[in-house]
Amino acid sequence: MTRQLAILVGSLAIASCSPDYVYRPSENATTTITGHPAADYQIPPKAPQGDVRLAYFGVTKISANGAPKQKQKAFHVRMVVTDNGQTPWTMDTRQQAIAFPDGQEVAPAHVTTNDGQMDLPSVVVPARGERVIDLFYRLPANLRSASQVPAFTVVWHVDTPQQQVTERTRFERMLVEPTAVPTFE
Repeated sequence: MTRQLAILVGSLAIASCSPDYVYRPSENATTTITGHPAADYQIPPKAPQGDVRLAYFGVTKISANGAPKQKQKAFHVRMVVTDNGQTPWTMDTRQQAIAFPDGQEVAPAHVTTNDGQMDLPSVVVPARGERVIDLFYRLPANLRSASQVPAFTVVWHVDTPQQQVTERTRFERMLVEPTAVPTFE
């Protein structure tokens, strides 16, 4: 039994030494979304009526062209849009893009909202309401994994009654140092 415990603890220690990455907003990273570091923007900037928060939620697999057996890796970015004003805001999901360091810009391949809607061309944020929008961006063919992407930028737009707000949120990859697992002898 003691030998098995030593093997298990040794295996956990080796597994915990593998490097891990997280993407963190390089500016306005003043909040979190369910534990993920998030950038926060007051909207519209000169006369705030709400805010937009963005966070990176990792790499996931999504169906390629609706074929469930063909999965492709995608970056998952969550936007939380809060409208504290009297008039609804809109967001064209086709205008939300991710820009990779090599200059490629990609539109979302898949979009979901907290009210259960999927792949809409436009999302309405109700007056005095909030929408959670999950954007999934396929990795370009020349990028096989997140470890090949040192940074990326989310280019986003929200239409308020006063103006269209356009911002760029840069996310930088940071190495998360593994935590040592204590060994008992």
